[in-house]
Amino acid sequence: MRVALFLIMVLQMSATHAQGRRCEIDGVEVNPSNGYTTAGKTGLMICYRADGSKWYEQQIVDGEHLGLDRHFDEDGSIRERTVNAQGNTQGFARDFHPNGQLSREGAYDNGRLVALHKRFDKDGRVISLNVYGEGNSRSLVTIEYHLDGRLRRLQCAPHSMLEQDREICGHAGKDVAVELFDQRGNLTEKRQMREGVMLRSERFDNSERRSLIEYSAEGRVERGFHAGGQIATERVIAGGFIIEVNEWYLNGAIKSRMRNEPITKDGKRVFEAFSDVGVIERREHYVGADLERIEGFDASGRAEEEWLYAPQGHVRLYRKFGATGSVVLEEERYRDGSRKLIIGAELSAS
Repeated sequence: MRVALFLIMVLQMSATHAQGRRCEIDGVEVNPSNGYTTAGKTGLMICYRADGSKWYEQQIVDGEHLGLDRHFDEDGSIRERTVNAQGNTQGFARDFHPNGQLSREGAYDNGRLVALHKRFDKDGRVISLNVYGEGNSRSLVTIEYHLDGRLRRLQCAPHSMLEQDREICGHAGKDVAVELFDQRGNLTEKRQMREGVMLRSERFDNSERRSLIEYSAEGRVERGFHAGGQIATERVIAGGFIIEVNEWYLNGAIKSRMRNEPITKDGKRVFEAFSDVGVIERREHYVGADLERIEGFDASGRAEEEWLYAPQGHVRLYRKFGATGSVVLEEERYRDGSRKLIIGAELSAS
């Protein structure tokens, strides 16, 4: 019953909508909802709202919508394009601000964005440029401006694709420094560019530097900073793999450190954790993804304990060291939790 009532309401709304629209081709009234009235006709169909204002214009060819498609919004803005036999945008499309100033223009190929697309503010200033290649859904070049002309967003291609990207993307034969800003005018990023490639990127939050990335042929180094500007993290990436990670406390002391050997299936990795005064507390050794050994240290950084792991993942050997570094306790450990004393007077509770 509810479905039937809903369908009745939709039909009533459609009828009301159609009654509020008047369309004509060459002065002859037609009804786009009734194909018989437009069958075989060719010309410009103009439709009006109930108040007499122009609503839209569509080119009709032998009864089918093909070509111009122009809409007049109630706020005075205009949207126009050309459509193909599939109903997709083909060729140029343009939008206009209520004051008649061009708002947007760009080319399409069967609904796909191609070539250069531009957007303008109501005073005619360019606020964005996007260049699309054939078959690409993402822009190859993106340049976005704030109303005051400062850069908001930048994406470069390996070679210059329009006049505006030549300087800021570093295609003029030299490194360039580029700054990006948010809508409030705050600096968000500083970049160093060369031939469309980003060599360095510093990001800011409320004028404070929060991250720094430096690129090279081998990879990149990523650094993060605490709110006060002190270094917080560092990652070294080469060949697509993370080979080094460091972390610092707010007081500047090292907090943790990780090193990867050259990446192989059984590459070695070492992780170290430190106290807030920079004294080592724990060191973990891995082979591939498997934990191999853990070393524990006392408050002065002296080796205190050691756990060696079996390939199955359980501790196979435990050692405790004395003040001179000699082993004072050593025991074998088994998967079922049992232990066997090798050195020492009694079993450890560790």
